[in-house]
Parts: sequence; structure tokens; C-alpha cells
Amino acid sequence: MQSFKSNCQLTMKFKTRKNCLCCKSKNIIEIINLGNHSFADRFIPLSKRNLKDPIYPLILDMCKKCNFIQSRIITDPRHRYIELDYSYTSDNSKFSRNHWIDYANYIDKKFNIKNKKIIEIGSNDGFLSLVLKKKGADILAVDASKFMVNICKKKNLNAIHSIFNYFESKKIKKTYGKADIIIANNVFNHSNNPNNFLKGVNNLLKDGGKFIFEQPNFVKGVTTLRFDQIYHEHVSYFTVKNINSILKYNNLKILNVSNNNYHGGSIRTIATTKNSKSEFKKLKVLISNEKNRNIYKFKTYKVMMQKIDEKKKKLLNVISSYNDNGE
Repeated sequence: MQSFKSNCQLTMKFKTRKNCLCCKSKNIIEIINLGNHSFADRFIPLSKRNLKDPIYPLILDMCKKCNFIQSRIITDPRHRYIELDYSYTSDNSKFSRNHWIDYANYIDKKFNIKNKKIIEIGSNDGFLSLVLKKKGADILAVDASKFMVNICKKKNLNAIHSIFNYFESKKIKKTYGKADIIIANNVFNHSNNPNNFLKGVNNLLKDGGKFIFEQPNFVKGVTTLRFDQIYHEHVSYFTVKNINSILKYNNLKILNVSNNNYHGGSIRTIATTKNSKSEFKKLKVLISNEKNRNIYKFKTYKVMMQKIDEKKKKLLNVISSYNDNGE
């Protein structure tokens, strides 16, 4: 397990994002600063206990032009997913398994996936891909972790190791062809270049094909103080407004948005190619509701940081009391 001794941590040199990941504006401002942290899913095994645990400032910025929310510090995805075995699995609880089974049933009912070509980007251990395969889909599992890809292959899934981007999409298209449906749950927000990620999706998607993805609901996280969804693996932080902005920027459009309770509250989006005549009529209402909750106001995050600091002080007091009692 990870060592928490200070001599096992290493403050890394880092680069910062100077531009909005969506509209590329330079007018970005700090909204949340949680101090220095290592990666959330980095657990060092005993065999590598002398490996220094890297730490980076955990800061979120918001674009004043388009309101896109993103992490400031650039970290290497190879360090996040390849250097050590990635620990999170899709089937880690009954709640999680039921969520993905319901997800597969939802997609099947909506799009009749039998014989449809589906690519799951960020397939993790292949739990969802396997459910979709059993429903008759022609599925390709794609993941950034070699460890997870090997688990997929043991389940007899067609799986490849790839940190997905436009360049990788061209290699996938050569061997697999274009897809009817592309799935990217809790992985799109991990991309260091979400515009390039969506360029890859567009490259692989058949005309009129569907791009379906889930991300933690940043609005719910802010309004309920669930700041545990803020960590280095999460690069972009999504609201309906932000999802709509970045999809439009990349010639995709929203067909449907719905909410669920996964990860303490997630947004599920169904998008398609821009030339589709379908329209999501509730979009303006959902974005208006976000604005009414002051999600795009700087003062909201000033209050949020004060509440986080109060929680931090309470926790440190508890830890100090245990130390004082010889625990």
C-alpha cells in the first residue's frame, strides 16, 4: 500500500495550462485550490516501496469566456495509468455492477445493439463490454492500463491498449473500422486534450452514430460539497453547459442528457454528428438552471473553499487527538 511518510513523496516539476481546453482563451481564473496531492488511484506495492510518490498542486481554473472548468497542472497519463497498476475496477461493488448492467439495458432498449459495432474507450476491466457482448454487440474494449487490458483479454474480449486520442483513433479505424456507438464513461474527463479526444471520436463514428458518455456532475459536487471528485486524473469538470460547449466546438450535438447517482451524481450524455436533425429540447432549461445556482460565479467557489477549510481543520483536530492519545 501507499506510504504516507513525507520522505516517500516527491514534489514534481510541472507545467501549467495557460489556455482553456475548450475555447482556447487565455482568460482563465483559479476557483479551487486543494493543496498538494498525489494521484488518487496510485497505490505503491511493497515491491516498489522505495519508489517516490509524486505530488502536484491540485488547482481548478474556470474560463471567463466559455465557463469551461479544468485542472491547472499538467500530469503525464503514463504516470497515472501505466507506471503502476491502476486500482479502480468497474465491478468493484454490487452498486457498480448493477449500474453498468442497467446502462447496457438502457443502450440496448434505445438503440438495439445486436450486431452493432461498439467501441468502449476506457473499458477498464471489461465488465460493461462483456455485458454488451452478451447482448450481441461487436465490441472493442480500449483502455490506457495494460493491466486492465489483460483482464479484458482473459474475459475473451477484443481489447487493445491505448491512451485514446486522434492519432490512436486512426490506428483503431484501420483494424476495426467505424463504429455505430462509441462509449466513454468516466474517461473523457481524464483526457489531457479533450478537443483532440473528440476529434478521435468523430474520426471513428459512423455518420449519425452515437457517442455516449458519463462524467461526474460538477454542479452536484459543488452544491453538496463533494470535493472528493476533484483529483489529478480528472482534467475536465463537466456541467451541461460545458458539455454542450465542447461538443459544439467539435461538430457534435447533444441528443439527450440525464442524471444518475453513480460517483455521487453523474451526467449521462448521448451525442451524435452535427448534421443530425434531432434536437434536445430541454437543453436551454438545464443550462439556465445551472446559471441560477451560480455555478459560474467566482463567489460560489470562495464560499466553497471556506467550507472545505472548515472540514480540513476538523479532520486535523481529530487526527491530532489520536496522536496525543498515542494512537
